[in-house]
Amino acid sequence: MAMKCFTIMPFSEDFSDVYATIRRAVNSIDDLEIEVFRLGDNLAPGRISQELIQSLDDSKICIADLTGSNPNVMWEIGYAMALGKPVIFLSQNLAERPFDLVDMRTINYSRERLSETLENQLATVVRATVGAFVLSRETATTPLPKASVMSIAVTGSMHAKAAKCLRRLDTLLEPYLDRDITWYCGSYGETDELVCKFLLERGEKVVVVGYDAYDISEKMLKYVVSHGLPFVDASREQLPPGFSGPTDRDRLFYMRADVIILLWNGRSSGIKEMIDWYQTNGKDHIVGFVG
Repeated sequence: MAMKCFTIMPFSEDFSDVYATIRRAVNSIDDLEIEVFRLGDNLAPGRISQELIQSLDDSKICIADLTGSNPNVMWEIGYAMALGKPVIFLSQNLAERPFDLVDMRTINYSRERLSETLENQLATVVRATVGAFVLSRETATTPLPKASVMSIAVTGSMHAKAAKCLRRLDTLLEPYLDRDITWYCGSYGETDELVCKFLLERGEKVVVVGYDAYDISEKMLKYVVSHGLPFVDASREQLPPGFSGPTDRDRLFYMRADVIILLWNGRSSGIKEMIDWYQTNGKDHIVGFVG
C-alpha cells in the first residue's frame, strides 16, 4: 500500500508548475511507494472542509508551501503539526515566513529554476524524512502476543469530545478492569489515544494494533516506546483465508478479541462500517457514542 503524502499549498493554477515539480521529485524515489496528492485532486461530492480533514488524517507525511503565507495553508499546517505529521516546508521567500515557523528547516526555491532549486533537494529531504518515519515505526512492530484469559478490542472515531469519551470509558471499561484482560487498542486519533492512556493509568495490559506499520500517531508511538507496549501491524498477521472484512485489523479483532468496544462520534464512516460488519457477522460488540 502506498504511503500518502498530502501537499499543502494555495489552491491556485499559479502553483500548478510547483505541484508538478513536487510530484516529479517524490515519484523519482524508486524504492519508495508514495502517493502525492492535494485537495483539488479529489473532486468527489462533499464538503471541502471534511475532505481536507480526512486528507490530513490519512496522510503519513505532508509537504507545505509557505509562499505568500496563505491563511488556509497556515491552518492546514497547524492541523497537520497538531496530529504529529512530519511536514516538509518549502518557500519562494524565506523572509516572509511567519515568526513561529522561522526555525523550521525550509527549502528555498526559485520559480524560474524549479528543477535546480526544488526537485533534487525535495527528493533528498523526502527520502530522509520517510526513512526516519518508517524506521521508528517498523522497528516498534511485533507479532500479536498471546492473550491472557480474555481479550477486548477497543477503538473509535478519529475525533471525539474528550470529556464524553472519558465518561464512556469509565462506564464501558470499568467492569473489565483488574481481571487479567489483554486489551487490543487502536493506534491513531484522539479516541485511541485516550483509551490507551486510560488503560495504562490503571495498569492494564495493552497491545496497540494498527492497520499497518505506519498507522500510529506520534503520541501513541511514545506510549509504545515509553511503556514497552507491543505494536502490531495487522496487515502482517496470519489470518484464515476466505474470510473477508473491511480491513485486516477488523478481521484480526473479529478473530482474536472476545468482545469489541467501538466508540463512535456519529459521523465517522469507518467506525460505522465496522459496527455494521460486526453486527452482520454476529460478533459481540458494544457501541459507545462520543460525539
